[in-house]
Amino acid sequence: VSGDFWVAFAQSDDYPYAFLDGVGIDDINVGGAPPLQFNVQNLVAGQQVTLTVTGADPSSLVFLGYSLRGPGPTTTPFGVAHLSQPIEQLGRFAPNAQGEVQTTAPVPPTAAGVPVWMQALELTTVSAGIWSNPLALVVQ
Repeated sequence: VSGDFWVAFAQSDDYPYAFLDGVGIDDINVGGAPPLQFNVQNLVAGQQVTLTVTGADPSSLVFLGYSLRGPGPTTTPFGVAHLSQPIEQLGRFAPNAQGEVQTTAPVPPTAAGVPVWMQALELTTVSAGIWSNPLALVVQ
């Protein structure tokens, strides 16, 4: 897309949103750097999960978090997280030159069937915080 353009959002159902009728819009990216993407592979009890973030600024810090309580929303000093309190931190990481973070973590052997919500947060010197796509997963 080049030049001026319009974006319209419309609701086509009658499902209540936050006890009101409406829609919520979050994280619209038009042009610029690719959005922060979070991916989780091999979330299996007793094994190592692989956590990958792409699209980060190489000079930023990336925090990985999760909640066992739900998808939020939770207002934080860095914007709205799609995680319910308490939010647990898996660590903070410096992205490589390509803006990627990849790490592994052990999944407890007793965690099979447990729902978990995960999200990454990027902090840069020019941003108050950029949240990745939220993930709703179940430990296999």
